Amino acid sequence: MIRESPQLSLELAVELIQLALYERDFSAAERALDGMGETGGLEDAFVFPRAWYGGLIAQGKRDAAGARAMFTAARAEVARMLTGQSEFPQPLSVLAMIMQRLETKNKP
Repeated sequence: MIRESPQLSLELAVELIQLALYERDFSAAERALDGMGETGGLEDAFVFPRAWYGGLIAQGKRDAAGARAMFTAARAEVARMLTGQSEFPQPLSVLAMIMQRLETKNKP
């Protein structure tokens, strides 16, 4: 069903990545990431950069260097969003979650 509808894979990318990570199916997670829009994913009221999900996948694969690179890119993207509008709680929360992943040195 998802192969037949690229729009569906775009809309369900976050859920597909989460399911694939739960099942430890990293190939499926990467396919879902490929189907995600450039702006990233929406979880509740929080927008997470695409690199966040790439970092989660790399972390699941125990690729510490890849995870660090992805989380660093995600941090830079969220920091750009916060330029001049640092009072918004959602991006600040996302930034804190990214920083936590970077500070734990990508331990699973």
